Amino acid sequence: MPIFAYKAADQRGQTIDGVMEAADARSVVERLQHDAYFPIQVRPQEERAGLAGLTWPVLRSRRVAGRELVAFTQQLATLLEAGLPLDRALAIQEELTPNPRLRAITAHVLRSVRAGSSLGEALAEHHPRPFSRLYINMVRAGEKGGVLESTLRRLAEFLEEAQEFRDTLVSALIYPSLLA
Repeated sequence: MPIFAYKAADQRGQTIDGVMEAADARSVVERLQHDAYFPIQVRPQEERAGLAGLTWPVLRSRRVAGRELVAFTQQLATLLEAGLPLDRALAIQEELTPNPRLRAITAHVLRSVRAGSSLGEALAEHHPRPFSRLYINMVRAGEKGGVLESTLRRLAEFLEEAQEFRDTLVSALIYPSLLA
């Protein structure tokens, strides 16, 4: 299925950039309007080859940092623990996420969940990045076990520890070069 890049405005007038798989540009416009966005521009998106022959859309917005993914996961866990349904929690996440790329990803995941996909399926189908296989499989396990909230909380803790380890490692590797 072709991939389209779009620019749209929300009800507050803030613009978002994103990508979407759809049969044609008209389908993209209809989906955006269904999700209360005002399409500004829709065009076919170029793809480029990635590792092991994978493809991903060429995105202009910045990547999702590890700390942003940790915050996203923690906030989603908190919203679900508060008793909100998954689609409402994702809608709130979409509104509150400052990173345009993560906001667009959340919008795509929200659409898939509202169309009947599980969260794990939506993450895997639409966005292998920034969500790792571990992330997706833990979400799937949490859904199947009926413990998605606690699984997301543990996943956020794991991601935070991994980020701290990565920061420590980078500091340790950079320090000798500063002395030289």
